[in-house]
Amino acid sequence: MLATAFHCSARAIRKRHCAALDRLVQQPAPRVLPDGDLVLLADGLWFVFGERIWVLYNMALKPVTADSVFFLDPFLMQGKENAKGWRLAFGTIPDHVHGRIKALVSDGFQGCKAIVREHQWLHQRCHFHIITQLYNRLGRRKKKLPGYRISDRIYRAVKTILKTTSKRQLERKTALLHRLIANPHCRPGVAGITRQFLRDMKLYRTYLDRPELRLPATDSALESLHSRMREVASRVNNPTAALRRIRGYIRVHPTFVCNGSYHQQK
Repeated sequence: MLATAFHCSARAIRKRHCAALDRLVQQPAPRVLPDGDLVLLADGLWFVFGERIWVLYNMALKPVTADSVFFLDPFLMQGKENAKGWRLAFGTIPDHVHGRIKALVSDGFQGCKAIVREHQWLHQRCHFHIITQLYNRLGRRKKKLPGYRISDRIYRAVKTILKTTSKRQLERKTALLHRLIANPHCRPGVAGITRQFLRDMKLYRTYLDRPELRLPATDSALESLHSRMREVASRVNNPTAALRRIRGYIRVHPTFVCNGSYHQQK
C-alpha cells in the first residue's frame, strides 16, 4: 500500500524506513529529568534468536517528585539473565544521573543483593512477581485437598504483609506463615517460595519504610513496555535488528505514567 501511495517499489520503502529508523536511534534520548533523587526500575526481557537466548536488560528512571518514568536505552546480551549483564547495563547509565539514584525496584534478579550493596541503593522487591508466583501454584482444580487450603492461606497472608502498616498484624501474619509452611500438607513449591519471601520480607516493604522516596511497589511500567517491545521486534530474526527497533520505539515513546502503589504515612 505504501509503495503504491508513494509510487515506488516495496524495496525502496524498506530502504527509506531503515534509514529513518537509523537516524531516530542515533539521536540522543529526548528526556528532561526533574531535579532531585531518582528511583531505578529494572527488569529483563527474554528473546530467542537462532535457538540462542538473549536478554534485553530494561531500565527506567522515576523521579521522586513525579509519577512518570523515563526509559533508558536497553542493553542486550546473549545468555540467560545474570549479574554480569545487569552490571554492564547499569554501567551504561551516565555518571551525573547514576549519582542521583537512591533505590532500585526489581524482581530480585540473580546477584541483585550484591549489586544493591555495591551501589548503596535501597531495594524494593516487586509485589507483582511474588503474588503471581503464589497465585499460579494455588492448584485451583483441586480445591478440596488440604494443600490448596494451605496455599490459599499463604497467598492471602502474603498479600496482607505486603501492605499492612500494623505492627501487630505483621507479626501475626508472619507467625502464621511459619506455621503453614511447617504443615506436612504444604506443597514443597509453595513452601520454598514462602521461605524465601520470609527471608526477604523487609525488601518488599521498603516503600512503607521510606515513604519520602515514593517508591513504586512494582516494576509494572517495564512489564507494560515488555509487551510492546515483543510486538515491535516480532518480525525480525536477529538481535541487532530487534535492538534497533526497540530503541526506535523508546525514542518515540520515552516516558510512561507509573501507576505503582505508594503509601503515604500520616
